[in-house]
Amino acid sequence: MVTGSSRNLRKYEIVKEGLLAGITSGRFGAGERLPTVHALAEQYNVSVAPVVQAITSLCKDGLVTRITGQQGVFVAGRGEAADRKVKAVAIVYEGAKYQPDGGASKLFAQIIVENIAEAARRRGADVRIFAHRPVAIGKEDQELLEIISQFQVVVFPDASYHHWTKYLEAQGSRVLFVGTNNAYPGVNRLWIDLSGGVDAAVDHLAQLGHRRIAYMDSFEHYVGLPNDKMAGYCRAMGRHKLPAMLLPLEDSNQIGAYRAIVRVAPTWAGSNEMPTAILAGNDNQAVGAVLALQEAGFRVPSDISVMGMDDRVDAAEASPPLTTIAIDHPAITDLALGWIVQSLEQDTIPTLDKAVPMRLVVRQSTAEVEQGERH
Repeated sequence: MVTGSSRNLRKYEIVKEGLLAGITSGRFGAGERLPTVHALAEQYNVSVAPVVQAITSLCKDGLVTRITGQQGVFVAGRGEAADRKVKAVAIVYEGAKYQPDGGASKLFAQIIVENIAEAARRRGADVRIFAHRPVAIGKEDQELLEIISQFQVVVFPDASYHHWTKYLEAQGSRVLFVGTNNAYPGVNRLWIDLSGGVDAAVDHLAQLGHRRIAYMDSFEHYVGLPNDKMAGYCRAMGRHKLPAMLLPLEDSNQIGAYRAIVRVAPTWAGSNEMPTAILAGNDNQAVGAVLALQEAGFRVPSDISVMGMDDRVDAAEASPPLTTIAIDHPAITDLALGWIVQSLEQDTIPTLDKAVPMRLVVRQSTAEVEQGERH
């Protein structure tokens, strides 16, 4: 079933989406009369007013009609409805209730959804958010697919829905992917330049005199998949003619990073194998690393610098505040909004394939290396 985010859907929109699902799935056939207003009000546990508003909106969209001389509202003929797109934006993502706490990508997908939806509504666009279970090839939610195919614009912040693109475009919908570079080429997409962001992070540390820069992350997650962060790290280390140093984690969270440092820290005291800087795969990992280093007697950043990625809300509140690389959410929102507005207003489909650079945010967790350590 489709799960709408209740704080993003008004009562009449919930009724409308339910009726739309019935129409597109064929449960209400062409020319068939819909249930009465009072029956629908009872079904959706709302008053009569939201039901009337939902039916009025569907009439405007050409999906249902009131036939003169007959009581009730009827589904439009297939031929009539097929040419009528809902001039609105559907944003589909893996809803928070289905996401285990963990990777920063989950949090930022939700931020992207909320930012784009708010900006589009300010421009007068009709926006619906579908918080949904993950999909996979062969396990599609046909009901959801049929509903969103009625929308003129469909936005996904998750590349898992890539295999729906051709179907939606064949139905006349305009599709945009917003997020990481995992959305394959050949679709309209805005992607975060993770590789370039990590490259900039290594540059920052190298400019501070660091020569032993370790990269910490859980690499098992990326087996067989492109790892843009790793690519950026290796490229930057090669450009500076520095050896790669990897700190693999069993779990890509704060606890995983903490445990990894606890294991290796005893071997670092007085050793040339100790990195002078750690670049963590996300801010949570960086916080875990800092805690373990401090407990082991190392000072951050005097003895070892630590840097995160993503600029989560709590990065600035860490002790010390984390240097990190940040996703440029305002730039993503502006670019996405521009494409959405064009898609709603013009006949031709605008093309968009752009990498959005990340921003370096310098705080107190990184420092220059003492002259004697520069080797």
